[in-house]
Amino acid sequence: MNLVAQLSRGDAAVAAEAESLVAGLPDPQRCRFTLTTASAPLSGEVAALASRARVLEATKQGREAVAAIELALRASIRVADRSAEADLWLSLGRVRSRLLREPYLARRALHAAYDRAARAGRPDLLWEIWSELALVDGFELGDTAGAEVWVEHAYSTVVDAAEPTVSATLQSVRAQLLELQPDRVQEAVALRRAVIRTLNQVLPADHPRLVGAREALASSLGRAGEVEERRVLRGALCEELTTRYGAEHPWVARCELDLGIDAVEDQRYSAAIGPLEHARAILSATYGPSSVRVATAELMIAETERASGALELAESRARWALAVYTRELPRGHPDRVAALLALTNVYLASGAVSPMLETSIELLRLHDEQQTTVSMDVPGLLTNIGECLCDLGRCREALPYFARLSALYVGEPPEEAVLRAFPALGIGRVHLAGGAPSLAIPFLEEAVSIFSANPSTRIGMEAAYAQAARALAEALEQAGSARSRVRELRRLADRLVVEPG
Repeated sequence: MNLVAQLSRGDAAVAAEAESLVAGLPDPQRCRFTLTTASAPLSGEVAALASRARVLEATKQGREAVAAIELALRASIRVADRSAEADLWLSLGRVRSRLLREPYLARRALHAAYDRAARAGRPDLLWEIWSELALVDGFELGDTAGAEVWVEHAYSTVVDAAEPTVSATLQSVRAQLLELQPDRVQEAVALRRAVIRTLNQVLPADHPRLVGAREALASSLGRAGEVEERRVLRGALCEELTTRYGAEHPWVARCELDLGIDAVEDQRYSAAIGPLEHARAILSATYGPSSVRVATAELMIAETERASGALELAESRARWALAVYTRELPRGHPDRVAALLALTNVYLASGAVSPMLETSIELLRLHDEQQTTVSMDVPGLLTNIGECLCDLGRCREALPYFARLSALYVGEPPEEAVLRAFPALGIGRVHLAGGAPSLAIPFLEEAVSIFSANPSTRIGMEAAYAQAARALAEALEQAGSARSRVRELRRLADRLVVEPG
């Protein structure tokens, strides 16, 4: 089944991506799925699977796209068509990188694509392979220096660097890498503007690539702190798409989803609700009620509800989004991690200790097992896990987490010295819960002393300070120490609770 047949199936999700799919077709010179007459039936199989994979990629069905590509690869290997293999390996690398966020598997596929392209005499593919590797190494793995090398390779091997869309693609890759460096984000914005100027010269205003370039500029502006210009640009784009296609078009919904995400990031929660709810309804009708895009809208709405104090609704939505991500995406995908982090914030606000422990442990495992490229607040996770275990009466299990936390704070700069109070408090709680007040006292004394000595940097930590004071009072009382010190510590704890500022 070729792409034309795929587009004629009447599927709403496919129809929504029709223009993008057609715009993304390669130059006819590059079509390599026409084999000899003797192998024509198998050639048709490869072409059908490759077309199916393109549709699945466009509709963000990553796992299904990988399955279709792998079937097409097996078919192309049977007829020894290395050119077709090169195209398919490149597609596989792109899907694993951009949709599934599996950088190491993506790298493997892209190196295989280079090998097949070199053997098949396909210089037209090399620059695409290098630029995709640049995104994997830079954007996913944080190796911006290595990524720049891939970009230089891409420029050196491109067949026609002066061709506007090729030039725009390479500039977009470089912009994405610059966005990873805080001191070079303005350079990225300038490149994004240059891409739009280039594409404006050769493409109509409603071309998917030009729409995507404007969306990318809006995101770059946000990273550069130009949030008002981002809001105006994103709003204007949504209005244009609405005028051109109607309010119920999926492109409008995707633009509104971005508009809502921006508003959540800017903590303009009331402004986010309308775009997010409308986007969710259209995306659900187009891509299915349990699609990844719908889950993203649902998670963002959950964030607005958490901010307004509707914690039960926020939890329900975030858990639903997590279930979709867990089913559709790899375990360490950034979207799934975002859902876990959102749930952690909900549980922290609601005081739901058991589920908070569960999500915190999962996040720490993802970090420790190197299953995700998302940067984690490891000290925060260790603190959460230890405190949850103690609150659940399982304080002995918390000792390894507090000990690891203590090791992280060795050599901390003076302005962060207050953070050392947390492992000291945790270890003190472990010993106190274990019936060893004499072992707990030195650690709790240290915690109270650190909090007391750092009034300017302990803002927002008064609850922990009060907890340390109460725990020390209990330990001293159990050890038979002076009652006056015990009373003093309890008065301090009460004062911190009543006057947290």
